[in-house]
This record gives sequence, structure tokens and C-alpha cells, in this order.
Amino acid sequence: MNWNIGKWLIDKVTGVADKFIPSAKQRLAFKEKMLDIVHQLNDKYYDVIVKLQGQSSGSKLVDGFKHTVRPIIALAVLIEWILARHGIVEPFTKEEMYLLYGVFTFYFAGRSIEKILGKT
Repeated sequence: MNWNIGKWLIDKVTGVADKFIPSAKQRLAFKEKMLDIVHQLNDKYYDVIVKLQGQSSGSKLVDGFKHTVRPIIALAVLIEWILARHGIVEPFTKEEMYLLYGVFTFYFAGRSIEKILGKT
């Protein structure tokens, strides 16, 4: 669950509950309980997402494509970076460098997650 959605939900529910819960102490306890529930849902959501990312689809074509996307993107960005270093193409802007860092982080972090989960 996106934390912003969870916070929005808590604000809406506690806003309605304020009309039915007379004591400020009870309202605070209710809001804390809602926060706890949202945090638990958030943790479960990310656990499921990470688990699903490492699962096989059963199709060799789909799984092969899934496993080649990151290397192809990383390779394309690396080639462009090398060409920029040698003056063949324009050098990267600051924003493009951030994109480069993001691509490599995505590639290596994804590989690390797969290795931790024992999927490769």
C-alpha cells in the first residue's frame, strides 16, 4: 500500500471516528491503531511485491524476456556513456547522469534481490 494512500485513509477514517468517539484519549488510541494496521499492510504489500518479482511465469519466452530487459537497458546506457566520454555523442546532462545511476542501481539491486531470494 502506498503510504500516501494509507495516510489519506487514516485521516478520513479518524475524521469520521472523531464524531463517534467522545474522548480525545480514545481518539488518539484509535488513530495509533489505524497507523499500526496501515504499517502492517504496507509491510505485507512490499513482501508480496518482492516475492512476485522473483517468480517464474512458466513460459521460457516470457521468463527469457524478463531476464534480458535489465541487461539490455544497462548495456545501451553504458554504450551511450562510453560514446559520450569519447566525444562521439554529446555528454550527459546532470539529469541524464541521474538516469544512468538509476538504471545501474535498478539492474544491480534487482539482481541482488533475485540472488537473495535464490531465484537465479
